[in-house]
Amino acid sequence: MEISFSYITTFISLIYGLALAHSLKCIAEYIQNWASIKHFWVWWFWSVFILLLSVGFWWSLNGFYSQNPIKEISIFAFLTFQASSFYLMFFIFFNRYQELISKDLEVEFFKYKKYFFILLSLQFIMMFHINIYITSEIKLIDIIRQNGILNIQCLILFLLSFINNKLVHKISAATFLLLFMISIVFL
Repeated sequence: MEISFSYITTFISLIYGLALAHSLKCIAEYIQNWASIKHFWVWWFWSVFILLLSVGFWWSLNGFYSQNPIKEISIFAFLTFQASSFYLMFFIFFNRYQELISKDLEVEFFKYKKYFFILLSLQFIMMFHINIYITSEIKLIDIIRQNGILNIQCLILFLLSFINNKLVHKISAATFLLLFMISIVFL
């Protein structure tokens, strides 16, 4: 049975939309309560990064699947899993103002960083390896070889989940956001 991607994209877009709505609501609450929160620029950099990334991922999914009807339920299940884990990553990273126990974004960042970075690295793997494998005739080993820089980024994101050094997180946040902004401008 063939399923048109326009049907599936509506379902996936709802999940991405819920993630964006949750994050924007949390950001709005932080802005409304600006003076009562201790801000941490690393948290803000990662929030901007994943907000921009959500648009890029949604756009990429459309590019991967819009020309190919989905013929297997396993691909639909994979896309649902990918979108759901994306939502989970957003829900872990963005806490409602009332849920901020210490009202300190640095404390919140380090409290949930392990789960956030594991899910973020998983998102990169699913988007830039598995989706390409599913939608092309390229062997997985060739995809891994072709994505050298992305492989390094996936590894760094995964390692960040276990690193508690604040300087490493500051450098990583600035670097990832800067590289993403450069890629948007020049691509």
